[in-house]
Amino acid sequence: MRLAGIDAPESKQPFGAKAKRALSSRVGGKTLTVDWHKRDRYDRLVGKLMFDGADVNLALVRAGYAWWYREYAGEQSPSDRRLYEAAEKAARRDGVGLWSDPRPIAPWDWRDGRTTAVPAKPSSGACPCDSGRTCTGPRGGIYCVRESGSKRYFPRD
Repeated sequence: MRLAGIDAPESKQPFGAKAKRALSSRVGGKTLTVDWHKRDRYDRLVGKLMFDGADVNLALVRAGYAWWYREYAGEQSPSDRRLYEAAEKAARRDGVGLWSDPRPIAPWDWRDGRTTAVPAKPSSGACPCDSGRTCTGPRGGIYCVRESGSKRYFPRD
């Protein structure tokens, strides 16, 4: 099963084990309802876990153990989009869960191998993607950090 509307850290990624424990503590041993709307390319159900009328996926975002997965926001209802976006913003603002890390790496970047062991240094240049922050990575790559936490990379000169 794939949890709709969210993306949590991978198991070997920072906060991956904590995210898994956060989910287990919310659903372990409980009878849940899955509100699903499709199967993904791996034939997994994609849906919301519900327990006693509460959205478990949203609870993980609120607790700072998952990102709101904007790439799939079009598959959510307008009210869910607003709730998930607000939950992620609040978790970021409050520095809870993975947002306590000054530079959390989005799972989609981690899966693509875009991780940096050395913190990036902000540059003085304007950000070409209008995110407000341009950085130079440890190997000289230039990227913008988007509000979502993802990065947009630019070719080296």
